[in-house]
Amino acid sequence: MPHGRALRCDTTNFGNGALVSAGKADVFLARLDPKGTTVWSQRFGDAEGQQIRDMTIGRRPRRAGP
Repeated sequence: MPHGRALRCDTTNFGNGALVSAGKADVFLARLDPKGTTVWSQRFGDAEGQQIRDMTIGRRPRRAGP
């Protein structure tokens, strides 16, 4: 499914309400359906700066072995 992101903004709105930054740099993440409609959106952060270092989208990988 499509996913969206916004970088370095004070306020953003993916279509289901405004998300307001809590500090220097927060992370905004949204899940969109196949038509581009927002399913959910979330802000992650506090008064300090945050950044995404790694993200996995989709199903968890299967573990090797029995």
